[in-house]
Amino acid sequence: MTPRDIEKLAESRLLSDVEEVVLSGGEPTLRDDFPEIVLAFHKNLKKAEFNITLNGNHPDRAYNLFKKIKEQAPDFMWASVNVSLNGPEEIHDASRGVAGSFKNAVRTAELLKEFARKVDFSFTFLKNNVEYFKWVQDFAKTKGMNAHICWTVMNDRFNTVEEDLVFRNNPKLVSVLEDFAGIKNIAWGSDIALDFFKYRYNLKWAYLYDSILNERIIPCRACKTLFHLDPYGNVYPCNFNLSDDRILGNIKEEKFDDLWKRIPKKILYEIATGACMYPNGVCGDSDLNRSVLQADTPVFKWFTEKRKHNKKLIEIEKAP
Repeated sequence: MTPRDIEKLAESRLLSDVEEVVLSGGEPTLRDDFPEIVLAFHKNLKKAEFNITLNGNHPDRAYNLFKKIKEQAPDFMWASVNVSLNGPEEIHDASRGVAGSFKNAVRTAELLKEFARKVDFSFTFLKNNVEYFKWVQDFAKTKGMNAHICWTVMNDRFNTVEEDLVFRNNPKLVSVLEDFAGIKNIAWGSDIALDFFKYRYNLKWAYLYDSILNERIIPCRACKTLFHLDPYGNVYPCNFNLSDDRILGNIKEEKFDDLWKRIPKKILYEIATGACMYPNGVCGDSDLNRSVLQADTPVFKWFTEKRKHNKKLIEIEKAP
């Protein structure tokens, strides 16, 4: 895609109320026209916040590109910048396969603080780093930052196979997720509904993680309030399961408004029934978390059942 393709997309009537644009990769800042792409979105999507995930391997390049955007649009501010960090130096460098990745990621995060309301480290679970999320959280605090969980390695874009997902049956992972969802030390009251509304935000994260671990169908807002756009202009329902049969159309060949009018019934059925989830053992949370945040009823039902049967909110239900 070119910046002009992006501008034509962003001019779409259907996208005038878009609230969030997420740029990810790969590594989005490897494109020389990265500032032009961001500015094309910014010019037209007036209500949108902008978030980006970087691998952090090119600190000076990222800084210069972000600076160029700020110079051309002084009012532009990233809502969040997320830099990948998967553990201490040895663990992170091994996960990236590039020596010096840890130092570059930390430097990138420090450099980009002036352009964003918040800069966080983004942690991806691997077989050998489950116990290091707390380390990354503590390290982030020393930098005045936070760390959050990312699941995208569970996708075939990372050549993930079922054998790579054995950590899902790791009790250490459950403990980490409980901590991150902020539910471990909550003292529940006697009124389930009151507890739900009091701790709704925490419960939505717990519901998401418990469902992912147990491959439970989650209500998904793909093709309703979100979609994924790849670097070639192909539009997908979401950023998982990017197979050719899930391409809705291409913005280089037709207007977004037109392709959105004729989403195949097969795709809508798969989303409604969850048939497209867990294509490789696990469905990622990059889009699902946005779906869950928009849904109360399924989360409340799940929470009620957990409380009635005195079960842990996050647990691995099936045997390893």
